[in-house]
Amino acid sequence: MMSGDMATDHVNGNGTEEPMDTTAAVTHSEHFQALLEAGLPQKVAEKLDELYVADSATS
Repeated sequence: MMSGDMATDHVNGNGTEEPMDTTAAVTHSEHFQALLEAGLPQKVAEKLDELYVADSATS
């Protein structure tokens, strides 16, 4: 658990962050770019696209 000072630093943007693993290959559907162009945040577009790809694979 983080101490109070560490938690405060993190909330204030002064904490240390672990680097994201960007080595994983990401496959997007043909609709991913349209989601971004519609103004959705990238994380939201990625999750929706992930659900779409998963649903397409099971159909």
